[in-house]
Amino acid sequence: MGRKEMSNMTSSEFVAMCGALKRSYHIVAEALGRSPPMVSLYVNGKARIPRDVADKMHAMIAKRSKELAAWGYKNQSADNIGSMIVASNELYREKTPDARLPALRRRLEPEDSRVFPAYRLQRADFERYCAALHAWHTEALARRQRAVYEHDIKSYDFELADLRVLAANAKGMTAPYDMYITHSEWNVVSRALRHAGPSVYAFYQHWRHHKGAGFPRPKLSSTAASHTV
Repeated sequence: MGRKEMSNMTSSEFVAMCGALKRSYHIVAEALGRSPPMVSLYVNGKARIPRDVADKMHAMIAKRSKELAAWGYKNQSADNIGSMIVASNELYREKTPDARLPALRRRLEPEDSRVFPAYRLQRADFERYCAALHAWHTEALARRQRAVYEHDIKSYDFELADLRVLAANAKGMTAPYDMYITHSEWNVVSRALRHAGPSVYAFYQHWRHHKGAGFPRPKLSSTAASHTV
């Protein structure tokens, strides 16, 4: 088996590209199909960077340049890593407040199908819930279209699929609005309500507090109550 062809990319160039991508070394390792320890060797100059790794880095930089252009940075060339780093930092910190929101790092693991006890919504809260699902679906779809890394794209695909299921379950519901959701679905609902902002904060905190026991909590029977005295 032949030896891998090595590139002329230096460790400092590799580090600068990671800065332009605005991603941690762990996430870059995932995108490159390399282990984090190996990427650490590239970063520290303790291992030469193979040609296929350098090619992938250049491809991600080209895609990042297009992403920056979509955010309004029209003059950021993939050939000028320094200007891309400046633009990425400005975008993250100042340019667009929404860009400060972290990428959805949803864990791609088997769904937790355990169902929480019923949480009953008043009509006003049910309407807020449906509006939050719709707003988060719109936002997640937009982020998915801007995503660069495969893990992020898969995360948003799963998120969008769950949002469609939750919206379908809510469609046509009538009072009483008893919500039965799984543990995995709660993670999606939680993100949607938090994204909705301060207007639903009290509602979100109440549901979060009571989700384990349900709301309103079932009344104890007289026999059961006698055993609790």
